[in-house]
Amino acid sequence: MGLVWHYRDADPAFGNWQAKELTDHLEDVLSNLPVEVTVGSAIVEIKPQGVTKGCVVEAILERAAAEAEAAAAAEEGAEGEGEGEVAGREGQEAGAAGAAGREGAGGAAGASNGAAAAAAEAAAARAAERRRRVRFAEAPEFVLCVGDDRSDEDMFAALEQHGDARRDECKVFACVVGQKPSRAPLYLNDHYEVLALLAKFGDVQLPPRAESFTA
Repeated sequence: MGLVWHYRDADPAFGNWQAKELTDHLEDVLSNLPVEVTVGSAIVEIKPQGVTKGCVVEAILERAAAEAEAAAAAEEGAEGEGEGEVAGREGQEAGAAGAAGREGAGGAAGASNGAAAAAAEAAAARAAERRRRVRFAEAPEFVLCVGDDRSDEDMFAALEQHGDARRDECKVFACVVGQKPSRAPLYLNDHYEVLALLAKFGDVQLPPRAESFTA
Protein backbone atom coordinates (compact mmCIF):
# COMPACT_ATOMS: atom_id res chain seq x y z
CA MET A 1 0.00 0.00 0.00
CA GLY A 2 1.27 3.48 -0.82
CA LEU A 3 0.44 7.08 -0.05
CA VAL A 4 0.11 9.57 -2.91
CA TRP A 5 -0.15 13.35 -3.07
CA HIS A 6 -1.34 14.69 -6.41
CA TYR A 7 -1.24 18.28 -7.59
CA ARG A 8 -2.90 18.09 -11.00
CA ASP A 9 -5.33 20.86 -10.07
CA ALA A 10 -2.62 23.21 -8.79
CA ASP A 11 -0.77 25.87 -10.74
CA PRO A 12 1.88 23.87 -12.68
CA ALA A 13 4.88 25.97 -11.63
CA PHE A 14 3.79 26.24 -8.00
CA GLY A 15 2.83 22.55 -7.89
CA ASN A 16 6.24 21.44 -9.20
CA TRP A 17 8.01 23.64 -6.68
CA GLN A 18 5.93 22.30 -3.80
CA ALA A 19 6.44 18.72 -5.01
CA LYS A 20 10.21 19.24 -5.01
CA GLU A 21 10.07 20.62 -1.47
CA LEU A 22 7.89 17.72 -0.32
CA THR A 23 10.13 15.12 -1.97
CA ASP A 24 13.28 16.52 -0.36
CA HIS A 25 11.60 16.61 3.05
CA LEU A 26 10.22 13.08 2.81
CA GLU A 27 13.52 11.61 1.62
CA ASP A 28 15.25 13.21 4.60
CA VAL A 29 12.67 12.13 7.19
CA LEU A 30 12.19 8.60 5.82
CA SER A 31 15.80 7.84 4.90
CA ASN A 32 16.11 5.06 7.51
CA LEU A 33 12.81 3.35 6.68
CA PRO A 34 12.21 0.64 4.02
CA VAL A 35 10.20 2.94 1.77
CA GLU A 36 10.72 4.74 -1.52
CA VAL A 37 9.74 8.27 -2.45
CA THR A 38 8.98 8.66 -6.15
CA VAL A 39 7.79 11.52 -8.34
CA GLY A 40 5.37 10.78 -11.16
CA SER A 41 2.97 12.67 -13.39
CA ALA A 42 1.88 15.45 -11.02
CA ILE A 43 2.18 13.13 -8.02
CA VAL A 44 4.53 12.37 -5.15
CA GLU A 45 4.28 8.83 -3.82
CA ILE A 46 5.56 6.88 -0.82
CA LYS A 47 5.55 3.10 -1.15
CA PRO A 48 7.34 0.09 0.37
CA GLN A 49 10.69 -0.74 -1.18
CA GLY A 50 10.53 -3.32 -3.94
CA VAL A 51 6.78 -2.97 -4.41
CA THR A 52 5.98 -1.77 -7.92
CA LYS A 53 3.08 -1.87 -10.32
CA GLY A 54 5.02 -4.54 -12.19
CA CYS A 55 4.96 -6.78 -9.11
CA VAL A 56 1.22 -6.31 -8.78
CA VAL A 57 0.61 -7.11 -12.46
CA GLU A 58 2.77 -10.23 -12.22
CA ALA A 59 0.87 -11.40 -9.14
CA ILE A 60 -2.51 -10.87 -10.83
CA LEU A 61 -1.47 -12.70 -14.01
CA GLU A 62 0.18 -15.55 -12.10
CA ARG A 63 -2.95 -16.01 -10.02
CA ALA A 64 -5.12 -16.05 -13.13
CA ALA A 65 -2.81 -18.61 -14.75
CA ALA A 66 -2.84 -20.79 -11.62
CA GLU A 67 -6.65 -20.71 -11.50
CA ALA A 68 -6.77 -21.67 -15.18
CA GLU A 69 -4.38 -24.57 -14.58
CA ALA A 70 -6.45 -25.74 -11.61
CA ALA A 71 -9.63 -25.62 -13.69
CA ALA A 72 -7.91 -27.57 -16.47
CA ALA A 73 -6.66 -30.18 -14.00
CA ALA A 74 -10.12 -30.56 -12.47
CA GLU A 75 -11.68 -30.94 -15.91
CA GLU A 76 -9.05 -33.48 -16.87
CA GLY A 77 -9.65 -35.42 -13.68
CA ALA A 78 -13.41 -35.45 -14.21
CA GLU A 79 -13.20 -36.62 -17.81
CA GLY A 80 -9.95 -38.54 -17.60
CA GLU A 81 -11.56 -41.57 -15.99
CA GLY A 82 -13.92 -42.00 -18.91
CA GLU A 83 -11.10 -41.42 -21.36
CA GLY A 84 -8.98 -44.00 -19.55
CA GLU A 85 -11.76 -46.55 -19.68
CA VAL A 86 -12.14 -46.03 -23.42
CA ALA A 87 -8.39 -46.30 -23.97
CA GLY A 88 -8.30 -49.41 -21.78
CA ARG A 89 -11.02 -51.10 -23.76
CA GLU A 90 -9.29 -50.19 -27.01
CA GLY A 91 -6.04 -51.61 -25.68
CA GLN A 92 -7.71 -54.81 -24.52
CA GLU A 93 -9.39 -55.26 -27.86
CA ALA A 94 -6.13 -54.65 -29.67
CA GLY A 95 -4.35 -57.07 -27.34
CA ALA A 96 -6.97 -59.74 -27.91
CA ALA A 97 -6.64 -59.25 -31.62
CA GLY A 98 -2.88 -59.54 -31.24
CA ALA A 99 -3.21 -62.83 -29.35
CA ALA A 100 -5.44 -64.22 -32.06
CA GLY A 101 -3.00 -62.97 -34.64
CA ARG A 102 -0.11 -64.73 -32.94
CA GLU A 103 -1.97 -68.01 -33.24
CA GLY A 104 -2.57 -67.39 -36.93
CA ALA A 105 0.27 -65.17 -38.13
CA GLY A 106 3.09 -63.28 -36.43
CA GLY A 107 2.72 -60.27 -38.74
CA ALA A 108 -0.87 -59.70 -37.64
CA ALA A 109 0.25 -59.65 -33.99
CA GLY A 110 2.71 -56.86 -34.72
CA ALA A 111 0.01 -54.85 -36.44
CA SER A 112 -2.30 -55.27 -33.45
CA ASN A 113 0.39 -54.07 -31.05
CA GLY A 114 0.85 -51.02 -33.25
CA ALA A 115 -2.89 -50.38 -33.11
CA ALA A 116 -2.81 -50.49 -29.30
CA ALA A 117 0.03 -47.97 -29.19
CA ALA A 118 -1.78 -45.71 -31.65
CA ALA A 119 -4.94 -45.85 -29.52
CA ALA A 120 -2.96 -44.84 -26.41
CA GLU A 121 -1.32 -41.95 -28.25
CA ALA A 122 -4.68 -40.75 -29.55
CA ALA A 123 -6.14 -40.80 -26.03
CA ALA A 124 -3.19 -38.79 -24.69
CA ALA A 125 -3.54 -36.26 -27.51
CA ARG A 126 -7.25 -35.84 -26.81
CA ALA A 127 -6.55 -35.27 -23.11
CA ALA A 128 -3.84 -32.68 -23.88
CA GLU A 129 -6.11 -30.81 -26.28
CA ARG A 130 -8.96 -30.81 -23.75
CA ARG A 131 -6.64 -29.44 -21.08
CA ARG A 132 -5.43 -26.71 -23.44
CA ARG A 133 -9.00 -25.68 -24.29
CA VAL A 134 -10.03 -25.45 -20.63
CA ARG A 135 -6.90 -23.49 -19.70
CA PHE A 136 -7.49 -21.12 -22.61
CA ALA A 137 -11.13 -20.61 -21.61
CA GLU A 138 -10.27 -19.80 -17.98
CA ALA A 139 -7.15 -17.65 -18.52
CA PRO A 140 -7.37 -13.97 -19.55
CA GLU A 141 -7.69 -13.57 -23.31
CA PHE A 142 -7.29 -9.79 -23.38
CA VAL A 143 -5.23 -7.42 -21.23
CA LEU A 144 -5.24 -3.64 -21.62
CA CYS A 145 -2.81 -1.59 -19.56
CA VAL A 146 -2.61 2.22 -19.68
CA GLY A 147 -0.21 4.43 -17.74
CA ASP A 148 1.09 7.97 -17.84
CA ASP A 149 4.21 8.20 -15.68
CA ARG A 150 7.54 6.56 -14.92
CA SER A 151 6.13 4.28 -12.24
CA ASP A 152 4.14 2.51 -14.96
CA GLU A 153 7.25 1.31 -16.82
CA ASP A 154 7.66 -1.70 -14.49
CA MET A 155 4.08 -2.61 -15.30
CA PHE A 156 4.72 -2.37 -19.03
CA ALA A 157 7.84 -4.55 -18.68
CA ALA A 158 5.89 -7.24 -16.81
CA LEU A 159 3.19 -7.23 -19.46
CA GLU A 160 5.79 -7.48 -22.20
CA GLN A 161 7.16 -10.67 -20.66
CA HIS A 162 3.66 -12.07 -20.16
CA GLY A 163 2.75 -11.32 -23.76
CA ASP A 164 5.89 -13.02 -25.06
CA ALA A 165 5.20 -16.13 -22.97
CA ARG A 166 1.53 -16.48 -23.96
CA ARG A 167 1.41 -14.77 -27.33
CA ASP A 168 -0.91 -17.41 -28.82
CA GLU A 169 -3.36 -17.40 -25.91
CA CYS A 170 -3.55 -13.83 -24.63
CA LYS A 171 -3.60 -10.51 -26.47
CA VAL A 172 -1.76 -7.84 -24.47
CA PHE A 173 -2.01 -4.12 -25.22
CA ALA A 174 0.16 -1.67 -23.25
CA CYS A 175 -0.38 2.04 -23.91
CA VAL A 176 1.44 5.05 -22.55
CA VAL A 177 -0.38 8.38 -22.35
CA GLY A 178 1.51 10.93 -24.42
CA GLN A 179 4.14 10.44 -27.10
CA LYS A 180 7.33 9.77 -25.12
CA PRO A 181 9.94 7.03 -24.65
CA SER A 182 8.34 4.02 -22.97
CA ARG A 183 8.34 0.22 -22.73
CA ALA A 184 4.75 0.37 -23.96
CA PRO A 185 4.57 -0.20 -27.73
CA LEU A 186 1.37 1.85 -28.12
CA TYR A 187 0.32 5.32 -27.04
CA LEU A 188 -2.73 7.51 -26.56
CA ASN A 189 -2.28 11.24 -26.95
CA ASP A 190 -3.96 12.34 -23.72
CA HIS A 191 -6.35 11.33 -20.97
CA TYR A 192 -9.40 12.19 -23.04
CA GLU A 193 -8.36 9.53 -25.56
CA VAL A 194 -8.10 7.05 -22.68
CA LEU A 195 -11.69 7.83 -21.69
CA ALA A 196 -12.78 7.63 -25.32
CA LEU A 197 -11.22 4.17 -25.67
CA LEU A 198 -12.87 2.89 -22.50
CA ALA A 199 -16.18 4.39 -23.59
CA LYS A 200 -16.05 2.31 -26.77
CA PHE A 201 -15.71 -0.86 -24.71
CA GLY A 202 -18.78 0.07 -22.70
CA ASP A 203 -20.76 1.62 -25.57
CA VAL A 204 -20.86 4.94 -23.68
CA GLN A 205 -21.21 8.35 -25.32
CA LEU A 206 -18.60 10.87 -24.12
CA PRO A 207 -19.26 14.61 -24.12
CA PRO A 208 -17.20 16.65 -26.60
CA ARG A 209 -13.60 17.32 -25.70
CA ALA A 210 -13.18 20.51 -23.69
CA GLU A 211 -10.33 22.82 -24.65
CA SER A 212 -8.96 22.74 -21.12
CA PHE A 213 -9.61 19.03 -20.54
CA THR A 214 -7.44 17.50 -17.81
CA ALA A 215 -7.71 14.21 -15.95
